Amino acid sequence: TDGHIGFESQLLRTLQHDLPRGSRLHAVGVGSAPNRALTRPAARAGRGVEVLAALGDDAERAAARLIAATRGPAIVDLEIHGPAVAGFAPHPLPDLMAGAPVLVGLSLRPDGGELIVRGRTPGGLWEERLTVQPTEAGAGSPGVTALYGREAVEDLELDLAAGADRDEIDRAIEQIGLDFGLATRLTSWVAISAASEGTANAGVPK
Repeated sequence: TDGHIGFESQLLRTLQHDLPRGSRLHAVGVGSAPNRALTRPAARAGRGVEVLAALGDDAERAAARLIAATRGPAIVDLEIHGPAVAGFAPHPLPDLMAGAPVLVGLSLRPDGGELIVRGRTPGGLWEERLTVQPTEAGAGSPGVTALYGREAVEDLELDLAAGADRDEIDRAIEQIGLDFGLATRLTSWVAISAASEGTANAGVPK
């Protein structure tokens, strides 16, 4: 179907709280206007992939992506923790597929420390430990630092779609939008032009 079912919130809440740990849900949207308000968060909550196929698209290509996601992940049950980690997103973490890296946004503590990445492979447990050097807050590439903010907003929007308190979620999204200079549902970009100073951009509440 096109996914317009009318009880998206109940479904997403069930996926978040009741999907067995070893299960994955992949969402396939077919047609010219599939319900991405369902397919995208459902795949995220189910630690799966979202596959979209318009009526004129090559169905084999969409099927190949779905098969690749189910054939056998390289590492499952990924965990990221350690003294250096203040937070991460997306949560829960997706599986690591052969040939397809997992992109995770990390919020790191300024004083650094150890970062531990752990998971389960077909051959047993796998673990990697990294030492994070002390870093000043806000240092580094803006594109990299914004990744955590964007993923954190996606997690919050999923929580809202699954029935979380709107006021609490909206306050958190607005703060992240301001902290990271992101355009979100609650923050926008404003361009201010001054003849002598050029153009300045800033994230502001809507």
